[in-house]
Amino acid sequence: MASWNSFPLEITYETFGWLAFFSWSISFYPQVVLNFRRKSVIGLNFDFVLLNLTKHTSYMIYNVCLYFSPVIQQQYFDEYGSGEMIPVAANDVAFSIHAVLLTAITLFQIVIYERGTQKVSKISIGIVSVVWLIAAICFFVALPSQSWLWLISIFNSIQVFMTAIKYIPQAVMNFLRKSTDGFSIGNILLDFTGGLANYAQMVVQSIDQNSWVNFYGNIGKTLLSLVSIFFDIIFMCQHYVLYPARKATVPSKLEREGREPLIKSIDESASEHVSFSKFTGKCGKSHRVQSHFNPVSKFKDKTKGAQKFWTSNIAGFKFSGFSATADLEYLDSFNEDEINDPNVNDHNDVNENCGTRVLTEDDEDFMAKLRSLHDKQNDNDNDNNEDEDDHTNSS
Repeated sequence: MASWNSFPLEITYETFGWLAFFSWSISFYPQVVLNFRRKSVIGLNFDFVLLNLTKHTSYMIYNVCLYFSPVIQQQYFDEYGSGEMIPVAANDVAFSIHAVLLTAITLFQIVIYERGTQKVSKISIGIVSVVWLIAAICFFVALPSQSWLWLISIFNSIQVFMTAIKYIPQAVMNFLRKSTDGFSIGNILLDFTGGLANYAQMVVQSIDQNSWVNFYGNIGKTLLSLVSIFFDIIFMCQHYVLYPARKATVPSKLEREGREPLIKSIDESASEHVSFSKFTGKCGKSHRVQSHFNPVSKFKDKTKGAQKFWTSNIAGFKFSGFSATADLEYLDSFNEDEINDPNVNDHNDVNENCGTRVLTEDDEDFMAKLRSLHDKQNDNDNDNNEDEDDHTNSS
């Protein structure tokens, strides 16, 4: 096995190698963190993640086997000459193992987070299945003759192939959406840095050894850098040049609920269009929330015994502009018999044209908070009355 001829070049080689390791390794985290914060993977192409997992797994098999196996190393020297250096460095092994773990975590996020209508395509599932079937066949072919170098070269070729195609689904998805929202650009910038550092590392080794064998002796590592750099440039052009101002905001369910006010004012209700995606009405017009109650028996699809708010343009009690005391006094004016009586507050004819909504647990929480505010207001009124009495007595 050859040794280094120049100590400065050896240090430079190690520096570029670990720079590539940290850049490529850290590049996985922006996407993981983005998914975690949004609680959503909308915008991230699932085919990209699945193909990426296959790619990194193949690359890990190649690096680990060639770096740790004396048998495979000897077969490499027999193939390329005993004076050559092993084209796999410690940082290559560390990166590939780390990449498999982080890609698996991203795949797990796809399973647990909001993903909309996105799913893994049958084409990607078919590609991955065929690739692993070929790998299994190659294993049994290499087993009788112990051709392990040839076998890991197959895995190296697989990772090159997967690298070439894994970026395509994400690039096409960005093009169709005219947006890169949901796909972390930090991942791309770090991946680009890692690709440049990885290629520079190989150049430094070739200069020291005065040989370019490591480029075609580890063609997978060479093409890995070139293909990654090529697609990273495409993604950067999409993000910064083609679609910089067209990023479609896709808030998660929790984000949407967190931004919705508990009670809207009359002016706000009148000035905006209300989405009736959660209502069963047919009018589709903007309304102000009224506090009429209707019997659930008038609607077949509602839970028996539940109460619901009725929304219409008919004048009635409005939450905005009234104190908590007035709210509760109005709501308490309805006794249980009136609410459950099908002949009372029968607005079924209006409900055919306007929406209804079931009184959910969130509404019950609202009522509990409203009653708490009512009690607190009564306590304050009592305290003020006591202070006035004390002041009168002292006078």
